[in-house]
Amino acid sequence: MSLTEASRTGVIANQVRYKFKAYLDVFATLVIVQLLGVLLSFNGTAMSSYGGVATEMEVQYYTADVVMGVTIVWGFISSLLLTTKAYREDAFAFVTNRMTSHFSSIIFIGIFSVAGGITAVLSGFLLQVLMYYGAGYQDVLVSGGYTDPLYMLTGTTAAVLFIFLFSALGYFVGMLGQLHWVWVIVVPATIIAVTNVLNLNAMGVFFEESSFPMFVIKAVLSIAVLFTVSGLISNRLEVKR
Repeated sequence: MSLTEASRTGVIANQVRYKFKAYLDVFATLVIVQLLGVLLSFNGTAMSSYGGVATEMEVQYYTADVVMGVTIVWGFISSLLLTTKAYREDAFAFVTNRMTSHFSSIIFIGIFSVAGGITAVLSGFLLQVLMYYGAGYQDVLVSGGYTDPLYMLTGTTAAVLFIFLFSALGYFVGMLGQLHWVWVIVVPATIIAVTNVLNLNAMGVFFEESSFPMFVIKAVLSIAVLFTVSGLISNRLEVKR
């Protein structure tokens, strides 16, 4: 490895460590929004009822879906905020150019996406425990998937990728805003218009994918494209000297 490569790697590593210390509020916010998601899930995420001649049964489903939803929003907003001028000015305490700043931001976003995905999945267990001991629901049936290691691994991986994907989207939107606020309106509006004209379901490409390997490929490619375009936009911004 050349001295230049070593220096660049060191700068990125220092920048990531700096962001951990400077942006601890990102993780504090994660805890708050996920606790809020758990509270919002107390009424159940779905319900079904069964009735007969002499019996009637009502089933409440408790999952981490709401927590996952608020975590995705958290990832989008947190990544968008990283592109604001105040955050970018802080980055130049270590960064020598915009590309190293861009890579350190990707790593930081990736790390908090992993943290958000894991805790979102685990919140499903927390919700069930609270329902069992706190709400007095003694007849709790746990889905067999929660005890299947492979199911948990794929579920956690999917959660991390979803958060990373929407975080990359937030970062992209934020970078557009740094060029000019008009682009924040024009680009999303154009994408929505094109998908409507072509009758495409953009979100269905991910949410309705039945093959896990295909979902991973689609998510990774989309994340790579969003960050690549964001990096190109970053290079167009005025370089701080």
